[in-house]
Amino acid sequence: MKKTFPPILARICEHLNLNKNQDIASALGVAQPTVINWGERNDIPLDRAVEFSKRERISLDWLITGEGPKYKSEGLTPTIPATTSPDETALLDAYRAADEAGRAALLITAKAMARKA
Repeated sequence: MKKTFPPILARICEHLNLNKNQDIASALGVAQPTVINWGERNDIPLDRAVEFSKRERISLDWLITGEGPKYKSEGLTPTIPATTSPDETALLDAYRAADEAGRAALLITAKAMARKA
């Protein structure tokens, strides 16, 4: 049987392609019991939803209600500034396509490389 989550957590799972409390907790920077508590209450703190929405560039309305476009841009895909180089765009595409472990590895690598520069 597939696990079900409360609506907001379900949309976070959908957006990040996650299905475990531990993975959700890691993605949101909280402890796993916190996610379980949110699930039991069928709610998450508004500040966490706002923070997640901004970080992921998704519509807060969509995250909270499930209605309207998922992304803040006029279309249904996130926008990338015109000043982004092809390499930056490729890196962003790779990050978005990666699973949670891949995203974590990309961030660790990018931060380590930035310190060397």
